Amino acid sequence: MTDSAPDAAAPERRPGCALCPSDPSPAGLSLLPARDHVYSDGSWRVLVNKSALRGWLLVPTLRHVATLAELTPDEQRSMGRMLSLASRALADVVGCEKTYAMMFAEGTPHVHFSLVPRMADIPDHLKGAKVSGYNAEGPALEDDEREALGEQLRERFRSLAGAQATR
Repeated sequence: MTDSAPDAAAPERRPGCALCPSDPSPAGLSLLPARDHVYSDGSWRVLVNKSALRGWLLVPTLRHVATLAELTPDEQRSMGRMLSLASRALADVVGCEKTYAMMFAEGTPHVHFSLVPRMADIPDHLKGAKVSGYNAEGPALEDDEREALGEQLRERFRSLAGAQATR
C-alpha cells in the first residue's frame, strides 16, 4: 500500500542490503507480502521485524542512506508522519501502552527505525533500551504470524492514512 507517489526518480538501492527492496517502485512493493510491506509513503516503508516480540516494526527509508544527515527534505518531512502513523497503528492492533523508537543503523547500515511495542506487562529487565533482550530470549515469530500481523496493520494504516488525508 502506498500513500503517495515517490519522487520521479526511483529510490536508490544498494544490492545486498537487507532493507533495500529489490524493486522500490509502488508496483514492486505491492508484490511483497504484508510482513515485508505493511505501508509506504514514497520515502519510507513499514515492515514487521523478524523478532521474538510480536509487533516489533522496522521503518526504513526506501532509498538507501546510511545516516540521518543524508535524508532529503522530503524524507525529513515524511519521517515524523510515518513514525506517528506506525505508532498509532501498532497501539491499535497490538494494544501497547506506547512505542519505543530506536535508530542505530549499525548491523545494517541503512537508516531504519525500530518501533517496539511497550506492553503493560513488560518485565522490568526488558524495559527501555534493554527491550532488545527480547531477541535474545526467544525464537523469532514465524513468517505466517508476521504475515497475519502485517495484514492487520495494513488495514489499520488504510484507515489512519485516509483519516489524516481528509483533515
